[in-house]
Amino acid sequence: MTILGEEWQYSQTGDAIVLGTFNSVFMAGTNAITGTTSDGIYYSADSGVTWTKATSATTAFATSTFNSVHLLADGHAIAGSTAGIYYSANSGVTWTLTISTSASTGSFNSVYMLADGHAIAGSTTGIYRSTDFGSTWTHPVLTGTFNSVYMLADGHAIAGSTVGIYYSIDFGASWTLTTSTSAATGSFSSVTMVGVKAIASSSSNTGIYYSIDSGSTWAHPVLTGSFNSVFFLSDGLHAIAGSSVNGGLFYSTDGGVTWGVGRVKYNNPCNSCNPCNPCNSCNPCAGIVSTSGSFSSVFMLSNGNAIAGFSFGFGLWYSTDYGLNWSQSFEVMGGFKSVFMLTSYAIAGSARGALLYSMDFNPYCPCNQCCVKDCSSRNCNNSKSPKLYTYSKGKTDKHKKKLAFKK
Repeated sequence: MTILGEEWQYSQTGDAIVLGTFNSVFMAGTNAITGTTSDGIYYSADSGVTWTKATSATTAFATSTFNSVHLLADGHAIAGSTAGIYYSANSGVTWTLTISTSASTGSFNSVYMLADGHAIAGSTTGIYRSTDFGSTWTHPVLTGTFNSVYMLADGHAIAGSTVGIYYSIDFGASWTLTTSTSAATGSFSSVTMVGVKAIASSSSNTGIYYSIDSGSTWAHPVLTGSFNSVFFLSDGLHAIAGSSVNGGLFYSTDGGVTWGVGRVKYNNPCNSCNPCNPCNSCNPCAGIVSTSGSFSSVFMLSNGNAIAGFSFGFGLWYSTDYGLNWSQSFEVMGGFKSVFMLTSYAIAGSARGALLYSMDFNPYCPCNQCCVKDCSSRNCNNSKSPKLYTYSKGKTDKHKKKLAFKK
């Protein structure tokens, strides 16, 4: 058994690797969708292993940039793009344009939907809301540029804008700018909620904020800097955040009140042991340094397994202890704009390359992988071992090498 996010394979569409710029990925059960730049939306029915290009009656569907997608277990889905908002009722197979982008609507940066059909969308001109799974939308009396939105089943919602954080108590029908953030001017890139607790990250060097009253008031912990993304576990305690400059990865164990910097976990390259026998005495090195660099996307499971996508050129990273220690799992393919995890599968969308998927089991277990063979623990953890990649049929080694190191 492998660790989810430790090994990655290329996803395929037919006999070819899925190539492009993937801005947003979302999973619900075995179904998944991803929004691209100038290549529409793809959907998967096998947890991201294979993908098919979705269809829409609108011409702009194939040429737009899809910034945010959201998928429900019942098959309803919404997508925010530079062309407007699209919705689907069949797990992303076909899409209908419900709001066409204009001077009054702007481009849509973030969408979020609940199982009962309530949905909100943040655009460059304001916030829209829907009560019917995104098939129709209304525009509340609220203008501005909104980068991130989040909503709970009880109707509480928060939205990160370029001037602060807004909150709603009625499924997005009305909004209030929180007074406690008025002094912290700037743009908020990511917001998230768990019960009455909430966390928001700033992309304009003012740090990470937290709330304990559903977003109506906010406090600023001792953590400054710019951040791209933040993820909050349902336990209301564990959270991780990715810096947008060079700060690295951060973690919290108290609901965002305090934060520590994640550490890079270096592993022994197993030079003194046989990698075909992971049950031998091959112990990890003790070398530990802090993470650094910019991370575009982060995600975490309740068991402490987490993944993070680097913004520019250092691939994907994973953690098994709620973000305290991190290891690099995929070194190439440029930046990763979006990552998503479920219990046994994970998906990562590259900004300049391909879609990748990971499983928490390895059916191949080749000799040079230091993988478990009839033993209960993995003593030989070789971070430099070759990874398993799925290539398209008929492609040459030259093609594989060119793709794997695409910048």
